[in-house]
This record gives sequence, C-alpha cells and structure tokens, in this order.
Amino acid sequence: MRDLTKKEKWFIIRERIAATTLLICIIAYVLTGYYTAEWRWPLLIFLAVPLMPVLLGLEKLYISFDLIVVIAYLVIGFTTKQWHPWWVLFLLIPVYHILFHNFKWDKYKANAKDFFKDDKEERIDNKAKKDKKDFMDAEIDEKYTFKE
Repeated sequence: MRDLTKKEKWFIIRERIAATTLLICIIAYVLTGYYTAEWRWPLLIFLAVPLMPVLLGLEKLYISFDLIVVIAYLVIGFTTKQWHPWWVLFLLIPVYHILFHNFKWDKYKANAKDFFKDDKEERIDNKAKKDKKDFMDAEIDEKYTFKE
C-alpha cells in the first residue's frame, strides 16, 4: 500500500469531521440544553450539520429557494418569536418546485473558499482570462467563418 500525500490525508480528515458533525451536534445540544435549561436557541447548533461540508470545502453551497425559505423562517421566528403562523412559508417550497422545476441555479453556486475571496481579485482574474486570446481559436474562427 502506498503512502498518502498530505493532500489526501487532509481530505480524509475533512471527510471524518463532516461525518461526525451530527453526533457532535447532538452531544452539544443535549449538554447546552441541560446546563442552560434553554432548549430553543441551542437548536441552531444543528445548522452545523449541512454547513460543515461546505465550510470544509467538500461540497458547494447552492443558493436555492429552499435555503432562502429556511433562512427567512429562522430570522422571522427568532426576531418576532411567532413561530406558529410562519411555518406556512414551508408550503411555498413544493409550490415553487411545481411552478419552476426547470429553473437552474447553476450560476449562483458558491464554494465556501470563494465566499471569502475578494471581489476585486476575481474581477481582475476574469478580465485577464477574457483578454488572453488563444491563437488556435483565432485561426479556427478565421478559417471557418462564412462570408457573404
């Protein structure tokens, strides 16, 4: 068996951290609830379960309608403390998917590493890519363009 590189070892460690996140969250929730006698606010600990693979760079974060509804529900619930009437927001999710099932969110994907990247650097990188012209593409374009 060959030795693993540092990159492969780090990837395995990140996978194991992501896999044990649920167990860690359950233990943290029970201990926090037991010692503080508050069981509602510690529920936010469970947001670490879907976010951990994104934060570790194992998966990409998809900004979707479902995510927006969950965030809106949590913000409204924690600010107004009216959880009951706002659960109806979750009924919008199937309605949205029935009406807009072909809509693609691909251009709104974001990786956690890209989230902290400076926009100015990204614009400069994109401009450099656009300015750089491949001479092979230019030859093909000239050769196969139709002239009227």
